[in-house]
Amino acid sequence: MIPAGEGRARLFSLTTGIETTPAELDAMAERAITLERREQVRDLSTRADEEHMMCFFCETDRWLANPLLGEKRRADPQHVAMLAREFYSLWGWDPETGRPPEEHGAVASSPAVIPARAEGEA
Repeated sequence: MIPAGEGRARLFSLTTGIETTPAELDAMAERAITLERREQVRDLSTRADEEHMMCFFCETDRWLANPLLGEKRRADPQHVAMLAREFYSLWGWDPETGRPPEEHGAVASSPAVIPARAEGEA
């Protein structure tokens, strides 16, 4: 189990040699998650693209019985979409598109943010 607060920051500092406070570690994690989401939004240009991927969990033929229910069940696409909107809202992203706001996580000006490719570009 990963220790909370001070323990996590101390573990990070011991591992990397970089002295870090819990708040700084949380800010680094938020920037990393926001950057990852920006790249996903760039590569999956629309919510429809993302919903197509989420349908895998709803329509796959390779599903197993839920050990708690004792039966096979597929995820409801509307429920999965609702969970995605809630997740985006919790992160402060647009609940309909999943896009982080430009200022969110202070990664908008990061050189690591790669601009979107032109249509048809590899």
